[in-house]
Amino acid sequence: MKRKALISIVAATLASPVAVLADNNLTTEAIEVKGILPANLEAVPGSFAIIDEKALEERQPFSMQEALNTVPGVNVVGENSFGLGINIGVRGMDPRRTARTLLLEDGMPLFLAPYGDPSAHYTTPLERLERIEVVKGSGQVLYGPQTVGGMINFVTRPVPTNGFAGSVTAKAGNNDYYGGHVNIGYGNERGGIMIDALQNKGDGIRDNHDFDQRDITVKGQLNLTDRQTLIAKVGYYEEDSHVSETGLSEREYAEDKYQAPTGKQDKFEMERKVAQLQHIFQIDDRMKLSTQAYYADTERKSFRQVNGPGGFDDDDPDETTPYSRIDRCDNFGGAGANNGLVPLTEADSAACGGRWRPREYTYWGIEPRLDFSHNLFGIENDAVIGFRYHTEDIDRKQIRGADTRFQSYSYAKGQESREHIKTDVDAYSYYAQNTFYIGDWALTPGVRVEDYKVKTDIVRAETEPQNNPESKKTNNQTEVLPGFGVAWNGIENTTIFAGVHKGFAPPRPDRDLQVGDCADCAIVDKTKAEETINWELGVRSSYFKGIGFESTLFHTDFDDIVIKSVAGSYENGGKSQMTGIEF
Repeated sequence: MKRKALISIVAATLASPVAVLADNNLTTEAIEVKGILPANLEAVPGSFAIIDEKALEERQPFSMQEALNTVPGVNVVGENSFGLGINIGVRGMDPRRTARTLLLEDGMPLFLAPYGDPSAHYTTPLERLERIEVVKGSGQVLYGPQTVGGMINFVTRPVPTNGFAGSVTAKAGNNDYYGGHVNIGYGNERGGIMIDALQNKGDGIRDNHDFDQRDITVKGQLNLTDRQTLIAKVGYYEEDSHVSETGLSEREYAEDKYQAPTGKQDKFEMERKVAQLQHIFQIDDRMKLSTQAYYADTERKSFRQVNGPGGFDDDDPDETTPYSRIDRCDNFGGAGANNGLVPLTEADSAACGGRWRPREYTYWGIEPRLDFSHNLFGIENDAVIGFRYHTEDIDRKQIRGADTRFQSYSYAKGQESREHIKTDVDAYSYYAQNTFYIGDWALTPGVRVEDYKVKTDIVRAETEPQNNPESKKTNNQTEVLPGFGVAWNGIENTTIFAGVHKGFAPPRPDRDLQVGDCADCAIVDKTKAEETINWELGVRSSYFKGIGFESTLFHTDFDDIVIKSVAGSYENGGKSQMTGIEF
């Protein structure tokens, strides 16, 4: 058993890329389109938080979990101490795979598939960030599709504009941990280019939990004129880890909390390729047109031998065993590691098969947006209108077998799939928001419309025979999502705010899968989207110099929450309410 204590040492930091830009530079203002918060923060009619570059440099968080733990109302559940995977829930939402909180990088969605599989296996590395923006309350109508549980935008560093800039950082610790990051860039008044490359690897906290992450990003900026800027970014991420999400039973944890008997066979592999292009046109001092196009292609596959830790089994929820069991194993008569009645060993794992879950996700979209100021009704106004087209292509499979050859994906991929689901999504989003400034008041009504079509082809349902005919279903839905917020700034450096908006989270198509009683009746059930009414009332103040304060009372009312049933399928569970207060 290894003693686990995480120690990291910053070996070298040569320089930090810093871009110094004048306030009246039109191109500078255009670059800020990647943020989700407006320039006038006093008018924001809801709760938000900004973790800026200064805070990140001062605190030096080791992982994204450490960085976000400072934000009230944000619950971050890490899967290990090295920050390989994080699950984020806002204001009582289930943090599992961050499915109800919208994640963005420079305004681009980060999910595997924002509509078809809104789960996160990737977050932007801290080394590439300039700041983190967290919005928990009203004002979410400009972004989507998830508007139930807040949103987080990871804002990356800008391209340098004044010669060369760069940094080299190395970290090392026990458990053979190593982390390295290189940033280098060059730019001038015409534009520039910047490269980020980083790697994190180590043996992990538990036995047999080694991991290796590699992330490289190239970002460029071209100032076409003094009013037009083009920003392009491409990225590649690769992960190869032996980290299982199965966990341990109470007995196993008590005997050795660091053990992972199936760790040598359990695998998670992911390859992610992304591209983003932004064009920003500052038409005049009161109007800006920005357009972004984005593309993401992700392939991830996992191999797992144990469905659940001892004491729980997906196939038999009433079964209680003290030890985990392997569910696919010829050497144990199909029962799996002595039925979980004796400790599971690495030798057991090496002699058994398991389940591969290969999945492929591709999506792209384009989004023009117009920000402008006007004087409707003789008062000052800031308005935003925009449109987005987004499309997804998803292919999910499951391949399993008791033969030890199934430990190799090159063998398994040639075998028949035990589950195969294809999903295509086409979504059109329309949004508009206007802020009226009346004295010390800022009134912000807005609306978002989500019009989407989901086509699901069940080539094979998990428990059906191989000759099961395809079951196809097309689900069309249109959601109108209004919101209204108010902010009052009648006291110096103090804002009292209130807001209400309709929240929305589309149902994942795989949740809709309902297996019938016969070989040809697997269908897609019309599970409804999750809808909420989100309320909040709060105050933020820095009235006293050097002291900042914020408190928010919130209430979330689910009309029809989606839950996992005892049988393991997902269903609409009815009404649910969450109320709380943040400090």
